[in-house]
Amino acid sequence: MSLRKGLSTRRQFLQSTLSVSLAATLAGCGGGKAPTSRLTLETYVTRLRSIPAGTFQMGGDSLSYLAIPVHPVMLSAFRLGETPVTVGMWRDYCDASGKQMPAAPTWGWQDDHPMVGPSWVEIAGDDGTGGFCAWASARTGIALRLPTEAQWEYAARGAGPGKLYPWGDTFDVEALWCSRLEGWDAGGTAAVTRTQRNFATAQGVKDLVGNTWEWCSDWESFFTEDPVSDPVGPATGQYKQVRGGCFADNFERWFQVHTRHVMPPTYNSQTIGFRLAAPAS
Repeated sequence: MSLRKGLSTRRQFLQSTLSVSLAATLAGCGGGKAPTSRLTLETYVTRLRSIPAGTFQMGGDSLSYLAIPVHPVMLSAFRLGETPVTVGMWRDYCDASGKQMPAAPTWGWQDDHPMVGPSWVEIAGDDGTGGFCAWASARTGIALRLPTEAQWEYAARGAGPGKLYPWGDTFDVEALWCSRLEGWDAGGTAAVTRTQRNFATAQGVKDLVGNTWEWCSDWESFFTEDPVSDPVGPATGQYKQVRGGCFADNFERWFQVHTRHVMPPTYNSQTIGFRLAAPAS
């Protein structure tokens, strides 16, 4: 099977089995469940976690063919959101910009849960300089954006040597929010503030695997063996990278830190969220 054909097959599988498209009908910003707790954008940026500069081996084994070959990546220091962006933060964006909340997922809007549903374009704009990120940057005075795929994987590895999962090389269902338990379905997202099944890396970054898939800034790409510094992916493409697995997944491999998937930048799904990245200072 060619890489291109294999990529199409895996993308179709993800769309058909892991994601549920959101309805096109829009609801008012005040709709959905009553707010439970508020993590404001201002608080979010004070909790950005510092990820040190370093070099790591990006990619994984041959069973995850999109992640091969393993290759050295050198990254400058940056900061990354402690958690995914929440429903409450997106609601504030709607209130400030006059936009509407999308139709609620099946479990309803809860302000302390990850925001799911926005497409890459809605988050970053058509050219990566608009959308929620532009609003958040203007409001805080900090250049906020989606992390690159390399930054996401490096953070998920705890800015250290290669591991299969953020916590180590053995799957641990108690470390993340997913549907892995026998005979049990997570049913939806979980609060980002929860204290159980929410592993934190050495730098204090949580929910990097499980709960929601996360958009990255990069267009789809194939790895080479060449070492690279601060890679940002191709200049153009058809699909954007997503990482991390979600609450609906029940196969351990989805949560390995090198697992890669792609989606069209206009795609909406109640299994895909995002977090913000920023310069080191």
